[in-house]
Amino acid sequence: MGPMNIVVSALIAVLLTTNLAVAQTPVTERLAGEVLFGGATLVDPPPGEAAGTHAYLTITGAAARRMFNAMSGPIRGDSCQAGWRTKRAGSLTCSLGRRASEAQCDLAVLLARGELAPGRPC
Repeated sequence: MGPMNIVVSALIAVLLTTNLAVAQTPVTERLAGEVLFGGATLVDPPPGEAAGTHAYLTITGAAARRMFNAMSGPIRGDSCQAGWRTKRAGSLTCSLGRRASEAQCDLAVLLARGELAPGRPC
């Protein structure tokens, strides 16, 4: 299985395990965002740490807002962005800003094992 297949499989697993509300008719949201490839430590990695071991996914826009709204758990203030609200479920973190367009979800995929990990730091 190639790295992109692992990323897609992991994203599907996250979407299925985040307590998304089940509707009578499935709703499709177009994905927007980006993927960043890096090592386990994105900021100031220690010498000798392997690079390219993680795919850090950021989903933005309507899909991220839908994921935030479907997640259970407490809403907290976002420690990275003033005025934003955050929810966490396992390795998935979703945040909403003040405007409707301000929404993002972050997670990472360990490419060698296809396991999920926390997304990007601030």
